[in-house]
Amino acid sequence: MTCSKPPEAAIKKHKATGRKSHRDRIAPQTWSDHLYVEVDRSQIAMFKFILESYDNLAYLSVLDKYRAMVRLTFSPDATSTLHTLIHTLATTGEIAIRQVVHLDQSTVPSRIARQETS
Repeated sequence: MTCSKPPEAAIKKHKATGRKSHRDRIAPQTWSDHLYVEVDRSQIAMFKFILESYDNLAYLSVLDKYRAMVRLTFSPDATSTLHTLIHTLATTGEIAIRQVVHLDQSTVPSRIARQETS
């Protein structure tokens, strides 16, 4: 059984529609960005629930349960949305956010960098 080739008219019609070919697509990000946030200890679960309700904007990992330091891992494309959400939560008082740290990979402490690579 052999597959038939599409007719030449169908190929020209597709090009005439103005659709982007696979060469014009934007490549997806191959890495994630991290944001370190210190929240009130009793509100970690609520903060995680809010992040998940925004179509999994970021996922939350608890780094220190006593200080309530969490790491948010997210796509670099969602940076502005995530910062807006955190700012809104902090100003409305829904979540008590004490500190937000956005570290470059060059400034991450070696202990945290080892946890991320493993």
